[in-house]
Amino acid sequence: MFTLGGTPYPGVPPAALADYLNEGQRMPKPRDCPADMYGIMKDCWIQDSDRRPKFTNIAQRIARILNKHVVSVRIFGLFHNSELISEKLTQF
Repeated sequence: MFTLGGTPYPGVPPAALADYLNEGQRMPKPRDCPADMYGIMKDCWIQDSDRRPKFTNIAQRIARILNKHVVSVRIFGLFHNSELISEKLTQF
């Protein structure tokens, strides 16, 4: 989404991608990606799955980002003001 359809690991051959990731390498922050969203992405890429954020934590963090940056958003075919975004995302 934040690479705008671009290849996430340009220059890394597909056959070498697993080794690249196992070495701790990760995709750099895409140009159009907010720093707080990239922080979520990096947390989701933590190699130890027990240390990765749970879905509810991710949803809450995204809701805070949306509440900070968005006045209204179209979610699930309905318009919700930013106060309801957090409520909707944390219902999952």
